[in-house]
Amino acid sequence: MEACIACGIDHVGLNFVPGSPRFVDFDTAIKIADMARGRIQVVGVFKNHTPQQVLEIARRVHLDAVQLHGDESPQFCADLPYPVWKAFGVSLGWDPSILSRYKGLAVRLFDTASGGQSGGIGKTFDWGILPLHPPRPWYLAGGLNLDNIVAALEYCQPDGIDLNSGLETSPGEKSPDLIAKAIQLLSPWRGTSAVPKPGKAGPPEVIDGQSWAVWELVPRKPSGDQEILWIIDLLQAHGGRLILDARAREGDPSEIISNLMGIQMASRARSGRIKFRLSEPAMQAILSASLATVLELVD
Repeated sequence: MEACIACGIDHVGLNFVPGSPRFVDFDTAIKIADMARGRIQVVGVFKNHTPQQVLEIARRVHLDAVQLHGDESPQFCADLPYPVWKAFGVSLGWDPSILSRYKGLAVRLFDTASGGQSGGIGKTFDWGILPLHPPRPWYLAGGLNLDNIVAALEYCQPDGIDLNSGLETSPGEKSPDLIAKAIQLLSPWRGTSAVPKPGKAGPPEVIDGQSWAVWELVPRKPSGDQEILWIIDLLQAHGGRLILDARAREGDPSEIISNLMGIQMASRARSGRIKFRLSEPAMQAILSASLATVLELVD
């Protein structure tokens, strides 16, 4: 909990499922919740508990929300006087129409299906079978770790992610070091609700035997320093190599070039490398200004 507070994590889950390696008893749960009070939201994790059990635990521990991983009905969720995070097990052939039956959820949590329910197995599912436009807010769970959380965020663009076994040294033992590393990777996506992500991930490319992440900028005008900082965070999350595809950028070519030069300078200051892919007008502008050697270009 001290590591989570230091890293500024938004929510911490306390697991009340008997038999789970992450199960916490009342005394431990209350101590942890007291540490978090006013600094981190505390969510209780339940699976096929009775409404009375959920309410008793939530009141005694002073939970901020409840997360349900069993076969709890829409009415069960609607009757609880707490924000409800309902987990839905996702696997090939699952029926996403079930989402429409659950009204008023605080969060929809998509997790790996396990025995007809959701979560607890530390494995990912095929993100391609998620609904195209799921009701928001929704969070992604299921086998997320340092190796795949960046790809998960770029591909799925959830409102949040649920990390569990991927931050453990053994079942139930969270690692402060892994927590800190995860938050470092997640930094480009945190606190960006007022600043839309400036594009989307493209297929990675191999250049001279090295894999480069690709980010395709959206068709709008450059948005200044906030966008540059976001892209530099993204560059660092990808190991210091990034191809920035700016062909869709709108506006005056000289303004676009100026923005990209700012990004280039910021990347070099952090020992990173960004290659740029430009539209034909932008290419003409950079050539006419003799700036072709300043920006590292792709084809």
